[in-house]
Amino acid sequence: WWRRLLGGGAAGLHDQIRRAHDRGDLPRALELCLSGLADSPDDAVLRSLYAGTLAQQGRIAESLDAIQPYADLPGGVEYFIELAESAARSGDARNPVAVLEHAGRLHPGSRRIALRLSDFLIENGEACKVTEVVQDFSGPEVDHLLGKSKLAEGQFESALPFLERSFSRQPKAATAFDIAIASLRAGIDAGRWLGKAVELDPRHYDAWLAIGMTTLQEGNHAAAIEALRRASRLRPEQAEPHAHLASALLRAGENEEAMDEAQMALHYDSAYGPAWHYHGLAEQALQQHDDAILSFRRAESLQPSGAAAAAMGVSLYARGDYEAAIAAYRRAQGAGVGDKRLFNNLGLACRETGDFSSALGAFEHALKLDPRYAVAWCNLGLVQQDLGNVEDALGSFSRALELDPSIEEARWYAAVVRLRERDYVAGWGAYEGRWQSRTAREVPFRFPAWRGESLVGRHVLIYAEQGLGDQIMFASCVSHMVENAGRVTLECSRKLESLFRRSFPQVTVVGSLTNDRRVPEWVQGLGHVDYQVAIGSLPGHFRRNAEQFPVHSGYLRADPERVEYWRSEEHTSELQSH
Repeated sequence: WWRRLLGGGAAGLHDQIRRAHDRGDLPRALELCLSGLADSPDDAVLRSLYAGTLAQQGRIAESLDAIQPYADLPGGVEYFIELAESAARSGDARNPVAVLEHAGRLHPGSRRIALRLSDFLIENGEACKVTEVVQDFSGPEVDHLLGKSKLAEGQFESALPFLERSFSRQPKAATAFDIAIASLRAGIDAGRWLGKAVELDPRHYDAWLAIGMTTLQEGNHAAAIEALRRASRLRPEQAEPHAHLASALLRAGENEEAMDEAQMALHYDSAYGPAWHYHGLAEQALQQHDDAILSFRRAESLQPSGAAAAAMGVSLYARGDYEAAIAAYRRAQGAGVGDKRLFNNLGLACRETGDFSSALGAFEHALKLDPRYAVAWCNLGLVQQDLGNVEDALGSFSRALELDPSIEEARWYAAVVRLRERDYVAGWGAYEGRWQSRTAREVPFRFPAWRGESLVGRHVLIYAEQGLGDQIMFASCVSHMVENAGRVTLECSRKLESLFRRSFPQVTVVGSLTNDRRVPEWVQGLGHVDYQVAIGSLPGHFRRNAEQFPVHSGYLRADPERVEYWRSEEHTSELQSH
């Protein structure tokens, strides 16, 4: 403020004081002021600089004494306003209030003092005094201050009439933004007002940040990313917009870019807890669980809100450290995190340790919080199955599918339960639900599906699915297809091709299981194919009751040369030597 006062007199000294202020050397500035006043006690610029230096040091009474000779001069009100601004830089919000309350007693009826004092009262947590301070004034600025004071006091709906009246008479971005904040806290949609704020001031950082946060909560990831990018460009050296942008990118599935933004936030503020939290979530999404755990620990140490502990539990669980995961979930619970996902995750970890009773309680608590939480119903069914409550388990799986038919695990688990109970007809029927799974193979073949029709003289293609163990298990049914069909072609994993060729010499075996959606070239050489069937669907036709499970000495044939090698004396002696 003293820069506007410079001119005439000891300009060189004034400039030295200004430079001392710029570099934060207040003791040097004060020394120069006192030296100058000793020679020129009537230098108004020096006295103003001196008073401002004292105020910035928090020495309010001395600063008021220093400025007192100019209180009644033209522009005296501005002297006090500028002195209050200096006092605000002391770091104590009470100091500018003290300056302006003193000025108000000297200049009663000053609108300028009343308005600025109201601003500082709101900042100092004394919003309740604003109404009395501005009671003799009116206009859009007064309405804005009254609205801000109500907003600061938590009277959000009461704030809106004042703020909206102020905006109607004097449209400003700051007023639109305050209306948006009051609306948000009153549970009213604020999008229109945030839009007006950035329309009036495209560089309104807080409005862009708020747009990003609100659209992110609404699930509009693209709009959130765009708004948060604008906020980060307006204040590139602040950690907050980069951290929240990382959160939005994570929800949009842009994990690597989210990691970059989280690292940018930490570059500018390595002690910003949310940045460490989102950094950990990005590492978690990229399956870097060891690194994620370290990030969550740092976040938890900086901001022990429980969210970091809850997220840490997920990575600990993924790493197989179930006891540590349980401890992390319990810490999150103790810190006040109590959402359904926490209890669902806690139940999963407890189940892995064999603590079925605690797992049952955790899943039931998750469902108490949200009775329509389909995933928890599915997991509840698992632990009920573990405890031997078969009917309860089937009921839980059924409820999960009723709420969310896309939960393929529930259909799978229900099938396994029925098969364990030797309800083969219902079990294999439920097992066909695996094709609704998001992870099911997209079969490239387009032949008619075999559903039990006669295969006499027919050519049937048995195509592979799932892993090696599943293909080997279900291959026990291949011989039945050979007995019934005119010709059988069996697709399998390349690793099983030679084994299946030895075991089923009457079958054309092709090792080519891939996830390619295109029809494989080898299909063209098969000639006419009447039907296709998945290898995992064969038991539904040939294992419909206990009597249909054959008693045999094995259906797979090992390589004779390898058998001879392992039986040889040379190999036996080699093993003994080790």
